[in-house]
Amino acid sequence: MSERKCRVCGCTDERACETPAGPCFWVEPDLCSGCLMSARLSDVVATRLAAIPGAGLDTACFIYALGCAFWEGVRASMEAAQQEEAAEIEHYAQQTSNLILPPGFEP
Repeated sequence: MSERKCRVCGCTDERACETPAGPCFWVEPDLCSGCLMSARLSDVVATRLAAIPGAGLDTACFIYALGCAFWEGVRASMEAAQQEEAAEIEHYAQQTSNLILPPGFEP
């Protein structure tokens, strides 16, 4: 039996994509969860472009670039939120490490 491979990014069962939510998973026999939105967007764009007289590759590339910029912004926002959360946890840990516990209480 041949190994499954994502048609968009080429990831496999042994080498998964790393997404903001963790490792990817299979959503179709040849499509991983990390590439789902990209594949769906490509399908929609191809369908829409076919209906526009004179729309060519330059239009498709422009629309694709807009989509990539959007998802890059989402990824960056998620990373920033994770960094803020980690900083808050570290700050809380530093504050609580200086607490004096009553006798008999062990951390």
